[in-house]
Amino acid sequence: MRDGVTDNYDSKKLPGSMADPDEMKQEMHHLLMNILEQINLTEQEALVKGYFSDLTTTEMHTLQAIGLYDSPSMGETAQTLGVTTGTLTVSISRLVSKGYVVRERMPEDRRVVRLQLTRKGKLASRIYSKFHRLLVENLIAPLTEDEQRVLLDALRRVYTYVNDQFTKYQDRDPMPERERDLPEPEFPAAYRPGSASAGSKPDPSADGVSEGGSLNAKEAE
Repeated sequence: MRDGVTDNYDSKKLPGSMADPDEMKQEMHHLLMNILEQINLTEQEALVKGYFSDLTTTEMHTLQAIGLYDSPSMGETAQTLGVTTGTLTVSISRLVSKGYVVRERMPEDRRVVRLQLTRKGKLASRIYSKFHRLLVENLIAPLTEDEQRVLLDALRRVYTYVNDQFTKYQDRDPMPERERDLPEPEFPAAYRPGSASAGSKPDPSADGVSEGGSLNAKEAE
């Protein structure tokens, strides 16, 4: 298990083989968590064992947000990434020191800082894009055209929902500090600390609870 995600999924289990809707939901949850985890781990391994081992996945995402031929401002880039300008400043400083990004203040307004990728930064961004393109191509290769359309439709719906949730939380005001303290948990009388039954196995009904590459510079040529 890694961070609460198990990696013993039985890939031989066919879709629709389970009649129980709860089991299907559980497997969907398991699959989604594992897919996200495996993609992140694959990206990290590809970076560590590739030509751009000095970059983190977060820094690579920043290069992608800046773009090959654009010169976005710090604010625009932060908005694209969904982070604060302060957080981005730290990441950009590292990328500048590593030779992947250059910063330029605008002569007409010295307060505006625009970003550009260096030749090295563009090469890294191209290889990263190729890595993801090959990942998708290999993923859908065994599927028929009809299956690919069904998958695409499902992914669009999932994306719409997840993006709506992100926007909803992003627009929500932070919770006041005094409200962040969670109340003390309520124990059923029979299982409160100090009671005769404390330490014995609780009755679930008592409280209403029922039971897969590396990134090499040559690949960009």
